[in-house]
Amino acid sequence: MDQIEREIEAALDDLLDHGDWGVVTREQARPILGDMVDQILAARRERAPDPDVLTAAQVAAHFGVGHSTVTDWCRKGLLRGTEQVGIGNRKTWRIPRSALDDFEPPRIGWVKGRSRKRR
Repeated sequence: MDQIEREIEAALDDLLDHGDWGVVTREQARPILGDMVDQILAARRERAPDPDVLTAAQVAAHFGVGHSTVTDWCRKGLLRGTEQVGIGNRKTWRIPRSALDDFEPPRIGWVKGRSRKRR
């Protein structure tokens, strides 16, 4: 049993000892909670990091730019095959490693012919 499984088992034991289970006995609750633990662990294994997919922070470190610069590239479609995952403020970009093979970062600086004055 690995560390995560031990922590979940300890939390379940604590819940059973101090929780309000009414007429449910420890022996009756254990199989139900055990199934929940199996589902949680299976979901964690499925979400294990994919070595062929990078985060915006990893791509930013690779090119020596900021995280927000990479998210702008993704939003503009400059990096091919990117996918935004998550909900609300917890969204993140998944960038395939193959997208970096032929990617040339745009030049940073002033755009020639653009007025510096804003009205």
